[in-house]
Amino acid sequence: MPGVDWDIRAKVPEMGRHEEIRNTYVEYRWFYKLLGGVSLLITGVLLGILIGEARFQDYLPEFHLNVWTEALGVFASAGFTVFIIDQLYDRRNRRELKRKLVRSVRSPSHDVAINAISELDHYGWLTGDSAALRGADLMEAKLDGARLNGVNLAEAILERAELNKTKLIKASLQGAILTSAKLHNSKLNEADLRNAKCHGVEMPNVRLGGACLEGTDLSYSCLEGAGLQRACFNDADLHDAKLKGAFLWDTDFNNANLVFADLREATYHKRANWEKAKLGYTNLKGVDFSEANMKGVDLECTNLEGAILDGTDLQGANLKGARLKGASFRAHSFTIYTFAGDMSPNFEDLPNSKIVPKTNLVGATLPDGKVFTEEMDFSYLHRFTNEKNELFEPILDALAAYCDRP
Repeated sequence: MPGVDWDIRAKVPEMGRHEEIRNTYVEYRWFYKLLGGVSLLITGVLLGILIGEARFQDYLPEFHLNVWTEALGVFASAGFTVFIIDQLYDRRNRRELKRKLVRSVRSPSHDVAINAISELDHYGWLTGDSAALRGADLMEAKLDGARLNGVNLAEAILERAELNKTKLIKASLQGAILTSAKLHNSKLNEADLRNAKCHGVEMPNVRLGGACLEGTDLSYSCLEGAGLQRACFNDADLHDAKLKGAFLWDTDFNNANLVFADLREATYHKRANWEKAKLGYTNLKGVDFSEANMKGVDLECTNLEGAILDGTDLQGANLKGARLKGASFRAHSFTIYTFAGDMSPNFEDLPNSKIVPKTNLVGATLPDGKVFTEEMDFSYLHRFTNEKNELFEPILDALAAYCDRP
């Protein structure tokens, strides 16, 4: 940037003797100021004693006591005054240094930016509520590979910043602006990204395990191959986000907006929470949602072709216009007989045995608009899942064509 001295570690030209003396004075200015003040006071006291002894011969003991008492008081006051002035001077210099280092973090030179981060860390200015980078304007900063673990970047402006392979573990990015930023292969485990603005951010293969992204705007973001285990996306906006191949174990998407999101090839786990999530017009072909919590989820016009929904809790879900060709709603049930001696069957002895809890569709809106009730038979779903059924309706809403988007 024109007019800004980015290089905070510019080489100092070879100094002459006069410059060396000047720098020595600057470095030990507090000592020299105190020494000068004490010298002047001592000179004044000695002159006062000489004059006083000549004029007050009859009161020398009292005179000496008064003189030395006053002298000690003056010495103490002078020393304290010099100390306070020096502290204020140092504080002003530290503020100026902090401002200069923050400006350097925005340097177009990657090395200068990284050096500035190291200096800020050295002075302890990266953490805490008064951290130097909290709310800082770091637009387009070049911080690839930086170590920013635990750093306070809350409300910072990081728009179009380059943070590839950066370590931001347990960092605070609450309310930060990361629009169109690049965080390829970065580590943000347990980071705080609540209410952050991450529209269009590029985060392929990022690690967000245990991170908090409540209310975060991740619309049109790229999270392909991301590790999102135990991450919290409550009320987050992920519409049109790319989550292909993402790792979603124990991830919480409660009330999140994932309309038009790409979740193909993502790895799921039954403990992932999708309650009240908005998944309309999304391609979920072949996805395994077995035993997942999908109460009240919106799956309108979603492509669930070949999806596995065995034992899934879909109570109150909206499946209107969804494509369910080949989808599985299997609900295994075993009749438990009472044997002599009150013995029950031992399912552990059965090879490859698996008990899948009954899928719950009570209150769910089916593709044809009907609401599933406790009295309805699961065979009714065959008209949506089995193409050999004479009543097979692969798609009931023209808008579901969006499900085939690449």
